[in-house]
Amino acid sequence: MNSGIISAKEIKSDQHLTCEVLVIGSGSGGGAAAARLAEGGMDTLLLEEGSYYDQSDFTRKLTEMTPKIYRDAGFSLIYGNPCIVFQEGKCIGGSTVMNGGMAWHTPERIMKVWREEHGIAFMTPETMRPYFEYIDQSLHVAQQSEDSISHGEKVFKRSAESLGYEVTKNFRSQNNCRGSNVCILGCPDNRKQTVQNTYIPRALQAGARIYTESKVQKILADNRRVKGVSGIIKNRESGKKFKLRVDAKIICVAAGALQTPALLQRSKLANGNGRVGKNFLCHPNVKAVGLYDEPMNQWKGVHQAHQIHHFIEEGFIMSPGGVPPAAIAPGFPQFGSEHLNLMEQYDRMLSTAVMLDDTTSGWVKALPFDIVWPYYQIDSVMLDRIYKSMRLLAGIHLNAGARKVFLPFAHLPEVKNRDELAKIGPDYVKKGEIEIFTVHAMGTCAMGGDPKRHVVQLTGEAWEVPGLFINDASLLPTSIGVNPQVTIQALSTRIADHILENRKHYLDK
Repeated sequence: MNSGIISAKEIKSDQHLTCEVLVIGSGSGGGAAAARLAEGGMDTLLLEEGSYYDQSDFTRKLTEMTPKIYRDAGFSLIYGNPCIVFQEGKCIGGSTVMNGGMAWHTPERIMKVWREEHGIAFMTPETMRPYFEYIDQSLHVAQQSEDSISHGEKVFKRSAESLGYEVTKNFRSQNNCRGSNVCILGCPDNRKQTVQNTYIPRALQAGARIYTESKVQKILADNRRVKGVSGIIKNRESGKKFKLRVDAKIICVAAGALQTPALLQRSKLANGNGRVGKNFLCHPNVKAVGLYDEPMNQWKGVHQAHQIHHFIEEGFIMSPGGVPPAAIAPGFPQFGSEHLNLMEQYDRMLSTAVMLDDTTSGWVKALPFDIVWPYYQIDSVMLDRIYKSMRLLAGIHLNAGARKVFLPFAHLPEVKNRDELAKIGPDYVKKGEIEIFTVHAMGTCAMGGDPKRHVVQLTGEAWEVPGLFINDASLLPTSIGVNPQVTIQALSTRIADHILENRKHYLDK
């Protein structure tokens, strides 16, 4: 499938390339844009900072895969009290290679907020329906077959329903998923319908060129109109690098909600009254692991087949989230033989998590030496949500028969009965002592109708820089409370359609 993908090891000299439209980043938004633009007949070039890996490269070994497909091997930090571990992809396909494949449409309540508070008039169910249907078809979105769901997840579902919580079957980007439970390391069966497996082949077939190990360092502009980019192509194995220059009159930046604003800041473009990098949102996550007397066999099933949306109006979603033993082991506080004894009971563990809707926002800054500094400080509202959601999540485990539930709190590492759930609060759990992670980043180049409040117009074009488009989660003006990949791809596709409809206007400038 990698015919047409040019890697750094194939480059022997400095490169000066030209194209009609340049896409920076091959993740959810970039891949969708590249396919749409190339299929629309535009000369499309896509640059990806990471490498290309196919099905044969994916293994079940955490230490092998994380340095390959994750930025910072999966341990990027969002600074604050506490710091948040942020995990994003850096490879062809971006974070879709290592996400759980959840494929939810933008909730109608969020669309309403975007229309009324941010002036995004097109964000209606009627207008967006064709785009959602297109994305669903492109990603082969479907619910899991019953035989791909683990025993542990079924136990979790029954327990939640017995407590009166509505459990929702996930829609996932998958084609006959076998439930290998290694989503976070890349699908070894090619069943997860990542950007790498969907939009990238389409883009290549339509004539797009794709360069990997290609890092854009600066967007070039003349009188604030884009004219290209400069950067480097670096062989990750040998360390050898060459200069890269691309001339283009249209640039779609889809590097993610941290790297995109940092690139704009370094390029001194699209400042948006200082809004570039502000409004950083991240859907914080906290986990709970139940230990049972019977085997849960969570590894014999899909990473996540269900979610509990019962409390979505209160700002959180609960769900199982199966991960390999090497991924779960670092989260336990035990050491030595005690830790070994615990991990030997992995088969009787059931891993779950809460995804929290943002109640505050942070910022992202580009620092010298190519450092990106994200900052996010959870507030008192978020802290109360963590307490409540973790009491409920641990309660589901105990109701299901767990003999103890491991928690992400330094001074309350576990609970063993329902009476102890009351300890999950400010007396035992301080803000700085909570283990938090996230896989979503949003909002740092927000779309909207006011150039004083928003970086990007409703067309996806930067208010201040003609020809510069944003095609990733940076666009989202608010948190959306559900997994965002369909929203990102729908917006990116709509932006690509605008470019195609107005290509003469941009290319004749």
